Amino acid sequence: MMNSDKERKDKVGAGRPPSAFTRIERVPPLLMLLYLAMVGISVMFVILVAAYIQTRHLNGAPTGVHPLPRYFSLSTIVLLVSSYTLSQAQRIYRSDDMRTLTRCLGATLLLGSIFAGLQILGWRELSTQGIFFNGGLVAPTSI
Repeated sequence: MMNSDKERKDKVGAGRPPSAFTRIERVPPLLMLLYLAMVGISVMFVILVAAYIQTRHLNGAPTGVHPLPRYFSLSTIVLLVSSYTLSQAQRIYRSDDMRTLTRCLGATLLLGSIFAGLQILGWRELSTQGIFFNGGLVAPTSI
């Protein structure tokens, strides 16, 4: 046993931290797939946003004709808080505090319900502005 420890210490580069490639090789395959999928989705999102902005700019479409309903901004904040409470649930579960876990999951469920309600209110506000989602292009019907 001592010889193997001595051999490991005597190897070239034994005192250096592992390289980036060595660390990448140690990542479980499903976790690596998750990382790659998240990067791919993020790149696709950025490309779609850029294409949307460029298309709006080239067509000379008016901006600000229909303001974004305030309910959508509120629902984004509620969604972020809900994500935080759900992320805390895993830590609380590990500490085996069932009372706090029940409260945390209840708060997440309540916040999820509030989010859904705010989305409904936001779409109602859009429909009062004359914007309907009918499966095609979203456009005002009063034009």
